[in-house]
Amino acid sequence: MKLLISIIFTIAVIVAAIVALQTPNPISVGSNMPYYGYITSGSKFGVSVGMPTRDAQAVLEQNGFSYGGQVACIGTISRLIVCKNSQKFELYWVKHTWRHGLIYVDVQNGMVSSIIWNFRLLPHIDF
Repeated sequence: MKLLISIIFTIAVIVAAIVALQTPNPISVGSNMPYYGYITSGSKFGVSVGMPTRDAQAVLEQNGFSYGGQVACIGTISRLIVCKNSQKFELYWVKHTWRHGLIYVDVQNGMVSSIIWNFRLLPHIDF
């Protein structure tokens, strides 16, 4: 009986952990989780909201993120947050053994206005 309770408890903890790592759709403003988030104040990954874009790019690249160019609110970002088609984001990505993911920096007038990120603990395998 104790073994059965232990097994059920272990399964429940594993299921709860998997659910907790799921990125919500959309990510709500103010979310600041280790694997996903959307902040409009404060800082993340060494980048502060209000910092000049060129400084943010230098910090992210120093921290191992690769610049992926400017993207519009279509594709992946539109599945993560609610945004307008006219919005543009600076895209950064990272691909390490233990972390794969994307960072989107929303830029207004040359300054960082928000930071959105989505990471996977394990790489996503496409067939």
